[in-house]
Amino acid sequence: MTLLSDELRWERAIHVTLDEMREQGPRIAIETEARIRKQYTDAYTSVSTQGLKASCLRNVELSFWVVREHRRATPQEIAAHATVAAERAREGVPVEDMLSAWSLTMGVIRDMFLELALQCNARPRSILEATQLLWALAEDVTVQLAVVHHDTEVALARHDELQRAEFLRHVLLGSVSGAEMNRRAATYGLQLSERYHAVRARPIHAGDAGSLTQLRRALEKSGAWGARQTGLIAILDGDVAGVVVALPNVTTPGAMIGVGPPAHLGAMEPSYAAASRILDVGLRFSMTGMHTLIDVAAQAAVADEPEIGDLLVERYLKPLSALPDLRDSMEETLKIFFANGLSLKRTAQVLRIHPNTVRYRLRRFEEITEADLADTEVLFRVWWAVERARILGEPVELPAACTS
Repeated sequence: MTLLSDELRWERAIHVTLDEMREQGPRIAIETEARIRKQYTDAYTSVSTQGLKASCLRNVELSFWVVREHRRATPQEIAAHATVAAERAREGVPVEDMLSAWSLTMGVIRDMFLELALQCNARPRSILEATQLLWALAEDVTVQLAVVHHDTEVALARHDELQRAEFLRHVLLGSVSGAEMNRRAATYGLQLSERYHAVRARPIHAGDAGSLTQLRRALEKSGAWGARQTGLIAILDGDVAGVVVALPNVTTPGAMIGVGPPAHLGAMEPSYAAASRILDVGLRFSMTGMHTLIDVAAQAAVADEPEIGDLLVERYLKPLSALPDLRDSMEETLKIFFANGLSLKRTAQVLRIHPNTVRYRLRRFEEITEADLADTEVLFRVWWAVERARILGEPVELPAACTS
């Protein structure tokens, strides 16, 4: 975009000013670099002096051509100039500090131009229009700098996330070399002398990326994490997985969390295998919350012995099929009865019926099946049958494989 008409050209004073400003480029770079260092001490610590001065010189050069040719910077020039934002993002310079430093740089260039233009007796109108061009340049590049910096930060964060996840995967599967473990563990604040619990968790609504992210954050913020880094959590293969020093204190509803026994980082594979098994068992039984292997021991036995479970279903639940009017209510009563610690009162509260009704249903079950629920072994077998039927995802009745 041309701010000056085709007929109007800079007088000689402006050309002299621009040439002098270009000549003063190294001095401008030194002054700008010093001011940036002073004003943004922490932000620009990792930026080299040579790199910062080179960037300042490029700013002077672009300013020179934009004013000399009476135009706005082209999209190509802006894009090329804004690549410095990617460097600054990789060097850890916050976007607000980078943009402020850019504004400072353009301020130094404008001040130098005004000083030289006045010394060269340039016309006020020319000075004004040249200054407008410099302002326009500052605005045009600012927008692109912000975009490039943001995109680079996103890419860096994604790369770091992938690196963390890949390292964590190898730790959990026991495929990290000793040298790699020493180097990378320190990077993520992990201690080789510590013992960690492997964790594997999944939201009940599998495949929900938002729930996965929330669950990961909940584990990161749980009581297992103190003021220092005491674990590493990532999303792996559709689950949230990681290592934590202490059992996580997570109250996130709608999630099953399996936690393996403690182990050193170089021997996490058995702990992760246990966490995976716990998760699988918990999901099959519609369990939620944090669980160790002890917590799911009985359910694991049910899951691992389907033949026994099928025999128990046939023995204790198949007879209920003869009474279709009572079957559903009786099966539901048994399930709630076991889930509430064999408490008649709590079972009645959950079912919203009178405790005597619960007693009646349990007594009828004993009559139909000839099972004595006062016998601990029988009680356990009935519970096993109910749980076996539940993980089949069917009503509590004989599975098809056992139907005669």
